[in-house]
Amino acid sequence: MRSALLPLVHQLTELDDEIRPSDQEIMALAKADETARRLMTVPGIGPVTAFALVASVQDISAFSGPREFAAFLVLTPTQNSSGGKERLGRVSKMGNRYLRKLLEVGAHAVLFPSQTQQ
Repeated sequence: MRSALLPLVHQLTELDDEIRPSDQEIMALAKADETARRLMTVPGIGPVTAFALVASVQDISAFSGPREFAAFLVLTPTQNSSGGKERLGRVSKMGNRYLRKLLEVGAHAVLFPSQTQQ
């Protein structure tokens, strides 16, 4: 059984070696950008997520606050409120799926650290 998995392990090692220079380049770009460096101080946001956010949002000052930014990323649920009764729906699947997935993975890493370090 182990000998059958050995070629797969070698393929994964080769892929990792091919990806490493891109990871290092992203890390260097993120470290060179002040906004990305500040974003990386937030738990769960690493260089890839920080740089993706910087590349996607040109002017963060255009947002009045975090709620408006979350709405821009389509991370807020729909609201169907009437008569003073607040009804929240589901989170839409519109917007930047890649950014949402990166933020979801980062949040999972923060909430369940023991599962991500195996």
